Amino acid sequence: KNDKEDIAKFNKEYQQIPNLKLIHNSTFAESIKFDVSIPGKSTVQNLSLTTVHDEIYAELLDEMLTSFLINQITEAIYVRFTVLVPNIYTIEEINNTKSSIRRIFNQFNINSSYILGLEITSISESDAAFLGCNGYLNPVKGNAFYLCIDCGKGTTDFSIISSYNSLEFVPIYRNGFAGAGNLISYGIFESIKSFFYNEFDLTSDSKKNLEI
Repeated sequence: KNDKEDIAKFNKEYQQIPNLKLIHNSTFAESIKFDVSIPGKSTVQNLSLTTVHDEIYAELLDEMLTSFLINQITEAIYVRFTVLVPNIYTIEEINNTKSSIRRIFNQFNINSSYILGLEITSISESDAAFLGCNGYLNPVKGNAFYLCIDCGKGTTDFSIISSYNSLEFVPIYRNGFAGAGNLISYGIFESIKSFFYNEFDLTSDSKKNLEI
């Protein structure tokens, strides 16, 4: 809920944020403050949007991964866990995510002892897209450069890959930006709504239905 009258971008009492990745490393995100109330606990005040996002992300990761481990891991195994990373994320953020995952596995292992060994790796999303395409589309040729663009749900990531041969290649550059599927969909719906508002003489009920 926005109760800051001086924030023009949030001009309604309630505002849906189309994609939380859009606030990543943003000074705008730090300018919005939240008071978080948890039943049975005191209210935590003056939290930034980035902090709220990180707290929610950590809780969701804990709940989903713990549920998966409890329901799927029923015997002793070795685990390799690969984290797909948007290119806009920093090394510190990647390491924090790995630490959270390791903590969840360790907590699960206290009761089960099923995890005999754990390896946590990470890979760029656009690098992973290149690896997925290699062999399924056109085989990689030696002494060539490839540009791989991964336009996903929240970010658009790209890598420039240099190949030595069909089995040896290395990314020489990667970058990306926040905004992809969700943002594009949000923009399309907002454009359609604006078109109807401007082109047709809508009744108040029609406008209400369009908002829904």
